[in-house]
Amino acid sequence: MLKISRSITFSGIGPRSQMQDAGLFRKIPLQNKSWSIVCDGIGGQLGGAEAADICVSEYDKFLSTSLARKMVANTIDFLKLGMLPVLDAFYNHVQHNQTHEHMGCTFALAYLENDKVSFCWCGDSRIYLFRKGKIKFKSLPHNPSFDSYREGQTSLRQAEAKKTNIITRSISVDTAFPILECKQMKIESGDRILVCTDGVWNKLTRNDLHSFASSANLNIKLKLIEKKLAAVADDNYWGWVGEVK
Repeated sequence: MLKISRSITFSGIGPRSQMQDAGLFRKIPLQNKSWSIVCDGIGGQLGGAEAADICVSEYDKFLSTSLARKMVANTIDFLKLGMLPVLDAFYNHVQHNQTHEHMGCTFALAYLENDKVSFCWCGDSRIYLFRKGKIKFKSLPHNPSFDSYREGQTSLRQAEAKKTNIITRSISVDTAFPILECKQMKIESGDRILVCTDGVWNKLTRNDLHSFASSANLNIKLKLIEKKLAAVADDNYWGWVGEVK
């Protein structure tokens, strides 16, 4: 039975005065389930750090305790329901903290259950699946550059090259029910998964990603990546890496 055999989390505050990224990894061996959640508080608004913390905490609580999993057969539909308690917690927080009325965050999730992995994301936090030394899947951020690619107005290479801090989707009290983009795939032994904020993927080159995917010693590669991020970071960063066996 496939499972996450190795889990590594890395993070840093970068040059910022406050950490607004948050995340966690949880494993429930008896149910053969595990998940990683990563959120990035929206900059320029008060409450970004609180939004990221609340989103991670409430969504994790939903996955850990929800009875909905037994009633909702479709995994993606179940994962989308997890936004309900997150939004409820956002509204409750804002009622007692009026200056946080525009708070929000990005969201990225890798949810493993039995032999499948489900990815859900909103905003520009990102997910990669590496298989046999290559990128098998990567989520596309919700920002103007990638939205242009989705609409056929630009190439994927151009979208990757154009950096922007603007996002077109988020988990926020200002928006309606969050529209998560989701993808479900079968997993294989040897797969590696990276879930990270833009503070990570914005600083990784194509060579970084491919060498990370094919590196025989994952710990050494991650130390090199962390060293690079510490030197060049212009934002908070948070990442999680899991290896399937």
